[in-house]
Amino acid sequence: MAAGTLRITSDDEVLQDLLYLAQHADLLPQIAKWAAEVPIGSSFSAISKHVSENLHRPEVDVDRILSTFQNILRVQARMRSDPAQVIDSLLEQCEPYATSHEQPQSAESLKRFRESILPALSSIGPGHPLEVARKAERLFFAHQNTFNDARVITDLRAVFDQAGEKILEALVTHTLIVDYYESGFPRRIEIGVDATDLENLRTACERAQRKAIALREEMKDKAWPTKIGLEES
Repeated sequence: MAAGTLRITSDDEVLQDLLYLAQHADLLPQIAKWAAEVPIGSSFSAISKHVSENLHRPEVDVDRILSTFQNILRVQARMRSDPAQVIDSLLEQCEPYATSHEQPQSAESLKRFRESILPALSSIGPGHPLEVARKAERLFFAHQNTFNDARVITDLRAVFDQAGEKILEALVTHTLIVDYYESGFPRRIEIGVDATDLENLRTACERAQRKAIALREEMKDKAWPTKIGLEES
């Protein structure tokens, strides 16, 4: 992005996270260093746990700090900008937000925030575990549609005579309901399946699990970790 004033529109949740980050301004460079101590390929939760143990704060607090780090890095990559431009744009919105929401302590901490966050962000280069975890997450969800949940509804449907007064036959039927996200938006599809379809689905899922384990085992002697899912240790 060409040099100049960068304009980023942020909602209240983003600004609240930034103010929370600003409250820990003095610790941000050290938090980035602690996050760098874990092996490359570690999951986000593993990074958070390590930082939490050193910071002596609950993991839920560290999760919020590291997630805000990652969100800033996402904005920086998307806008093709440098950390200073991104932070200056965000601070421009944070200062009046903190004042209007009667958070003077947060407003005061913003003065130290820029001095601490910039070196912290600069230390999170392409090979930093937190940045590798962010890239892994982006790659993991790089699909047009991503699965959310599924269930099978089984019911009994009666076949009546012409008059609709007598049951001639009853059928057990199944409906596969799949909840998924399409480009980030929730969607649902319902598909009628029979007993053979259910068996084929079970077989396909079990085979996929075996293939995933086989791939992980085949790659275990490589220089990089191969995981089944983002959070596998």
